Formats: sequence, structure tokens, C-alpha cells
Amino acid sequence: MSNAATNAGRADKRRLARHRILKGGLITVAGHHTAIPCTVRDLTESGARLRLQDAASLLPEPFELMIEIDGLEAECQVVWRRGGELGVSFSKTRRGTPRRAQIVRPLAR
Repeated sequence: MSNAATNAGRADKRRLARHRILKGGLITVAGHHTAIPCTVRDLTESGARLRLQDAASLLPEPFELMIEIDGLEAECQVVWRRGGELGVSFSKTRRGTPRRAQIVRPLAR
């Protein structure tokens, strides 16, 4: 079966629409005393796909994901691991005021 067919099959099983994004996130453990940077690649209301540079297999559970630009904090459980990527489900989420503004300026012509 091709990757496209496999991915299409997975998409059909998802309950919520998954949105492809590229945002910086922080994985925090030990009461926010340890922070590990990550990239958030996909996001739904119930979970996310995260990319880490190192030690994805050594990450303790549960952990908290923070996406500062959106003001999102979520308690996470790992659903799957592949190389440097993790699929996580959210057990609890909190949305607050974004901690910094996302500024997108048009390119000057």
C-alpha cells in the first residue's frame, strides 16, 4: 500500500480535522522546571504531532505542551513515536492570552 493510501486511511479514522502548522512549542516536565523545545507540525482540538531534535524516545509521560504564540497549554500522553516525531493526545487543555504576538508583515516590493 502506498504512503498516500496509508495516510488517507488514517485521515478517515480521525474524529477531528487535523490542521498542518509550523509553530514552535515547549515540552515541559517536572512542574515546568525542565523545558524541551519542539516543533508543532499538526494540531487538532484533541492532539498534535510534534517534532523533536533529540531524545523523543526518552521523554517522560505525562508532560505539558506549551504553544506560547497561541496561549495554549495542554497535558499530553504519547500515542505513537517514530524517530524524532511524537503523536500526542491532550488529556486537558487551557487557553489563555497569547504570551507574545504573531506578527506577519508583507514583503516590500
